[in-house]
Amino acid sequence: MFRIETERLTLAAHQVANVELLNRWENDAETNTLLTGHPREQPEMLAEAEECLREALDIDLESGRIIDCGVYLKPQRRLLGWAQIARIDRRNRSCVLALCIGEPADRGYGYGRDALTGMIEFCFGEIGMNRVGCAVFAFNRPCLNLIESLGFIREGAIRQSVLREDGPVDEYLFGLLKSEWGGNGGQTTRRQPPGA
Repeated sequence: MFRIETERLTLAAHQVANVELLNRWENDAETNTLLTGHPREQPEMLAEAEECLREALDIDLESGRIIDCGVYLKPQRRLLGWAQIARIDRRNRSCVLALCIGEPADRGYGYGRDALTGMIEFCFGEIGMNRVGCAVFAFNRPCLNLIESLGFIREGAIRQSVLREDGPVDEYLFGLLKSEWGGNGGQTTRRQPPGA
């Protein structure tokens, strides 16, 4: 069974019970803009979200080219967001990572760093990847800072990838090789969540 454990988080299969929360995040203008460059034009219907979620429940580590999972806060197992290891290419030993911390109030506490560190360790260790990549929009400064602090190298840009009301925005492409990974997750300074 797929599972990544960090000190504070568990990355594991989605739970159908979380479909309404995941659907709300998918339809949230701010969250969707960080992921796609724009708010959704049409809201995702709950039935559509549930169908997508059920497809993501069957994680096959041997033959799968994509792993979708939830990011859960320990010990209460509260859903914080979702993570994805995609375009898994076993021949060339590379993949692409994506991550979303769903609630804006949960951002800035180091959960993204913890989740990405666990994902990177899993990719280099458990599934034998040599390279992990990701893409980040130029306006997403917190994510750019995180990715760079973890040791990812900016390898290129898709210029004017999205056209927004305030003008065109580039999308930066990053890569990290196994030989470059120090394994410490970069800086560990983070603010404390309420009640911690």
